[in-house]
Amino acid sequence: MFYNIHYLFTELYKQISSLMHACMHQLNQIVDILLHRHFRRNPDLIFLDGLAHAIVENDLKQSLRKFAKYGVPALLKETGRKKTRKRKRRGKTTR
Repeated sequence: MFYNIHYLFTELYKQISSLMHACMHQLNQIVDILLHRHFRRNPDLIFLDGLAHAIVENDLKQSLRKFAKYGVPALLKETGRKKTRKRKRRGKTTR
């Protein structure tokens, strides 16, 4: 009897965990869809993206690691891209 109850709770826990993981995945996809396409015009949104993912995942250490791995390089890339655009525009002469 105890074994059956334990088994049922274990299976229920697995199902709930699976659903929560699926929901978290979908929420992360929504954040990506809404923010990533605007990174070139506004690199500050990369910070908002990292914050939104941290809220969805509810794990600060993991979110900081992911931001260091993905957000920081994206931020450096976009800010570097903006600087090169400004330099190119300044170098042009007006006629």
